[in-house]
Amino acid sequence: MRKAITIMIVLALGVSLWADGTPAIKTKGQTVEIRFPDHRPSDRTETYELYMVDAFGDGWNGASVDLSVNGALVIDDASVPPEGDEAIATFDVNDFDYITTAWTSGNYDYECAYAIYDASGNIVAEAGTADHPELSLTHTVDVSGVNIFANSGFEGGTAEWGSYPSSSFDVITTGDGMYNSDDTFTAYDGAKSFKMWGLYWDGASENNLFHEWSGDDAVAMVGQTIDMSAWFYSHNADFIGQGNSHGKLTAKYFGPGTNGEWWNDMLFMDESAYFDASTATADTWTNYTLSTTVPEGVHLMQLGFMLYQPTSGDHGSVYVDNFVASAQASGCNLTHDLTVNMVDSYGD
Repeated sequence: MRKAITIMIVLALGVSLWADGTPAIKTKGQTVEIRFPDHRPSDRTETYELYMVDAFGDGWNGASVDLSVNGALVIDDASVPPEGDEAIATFDVNDFDYITTAWTSGNYDYECAYAIYDASGNIVAEAGTADHPELSLTHTVDVSGVNIFANSGFEGGTAEWGSYPSSSFDVITTGDGMYNSDDTFTAYDGAKSFKMWGLYWDGASENNLFHEWSGDDAVAMVGQTIDMSAWFYSHNADFIGQGNSHGKLTAKYFGPGTNGEWWNDMLFMDESAYFDASTATADTWTNYTLSTTVPEGVHLMQLGFMLYQPTSGDHGSVYVDNFVASAQASGCNLTHDLTVNMVDSYGD
């Protein structure tokens, strides 16, 4: 069962906003570079901390931030009070929870910044700083510390994920009804799971959900081995094993193509074992894995899940949960600056 959210506000004056201990600038209107420390002392065991600062020390001047976990508002209108330079709020999270914030502007937004620290006191996200100037953020809780997929438990719906052709899928919540059955759904973990079914086109079709890297972001990952893992499920009333369809983990790699048409320049695709009539057991969550190495010449890569339907007569659906991808260490920080956009995979 998910833990109840607890919130605590702590105010303090005169604390430096600078990671190296240099006193905060106190001249109104000056450009200020706020830098958060990588670590703050913590005696917490499970709660996360929202740490808010004001560069001038006179509060946020009407600005505030809301923080939601899995779409539920848990911190409302948090702010640094007048004559203050910091404020703290704490909140409970679980692995795979999806954190989002919404910013309400005040008179001097450029003086405001905030960061989220995990239970161990390590910074996991920040907003309003030189490196992350936007005053809103998203963050996926990752107890393992290695997952490069955002919103990997689908607790935030399909936010952060791309899809093609962007139909025949949904995010299902525990307690929802099941197709063609009186049963109700139970997620593998948390409250939500992703569900995909066939497109029912004439001829074979593939339905895709993925995270995507392109250009320099893809090139920076060349040579890295990425280990992917997810949990699959299929209900007896809409079982993937009733026909010839199958689900699988996939890693697609594309070159730059001619005239930028990368979708016509597929280098290759790695795929996991199939979740199908020969391997799936109805009503049972099963773990599937895939290990893939990013090739030379890659311009765009998509890592995710595919449901392949050979014909419109092949039925069945697959649920997916707790999707994890980890990459071996390299020169780039894969867990800090991941940006994923919803795109049309084939450019049409």
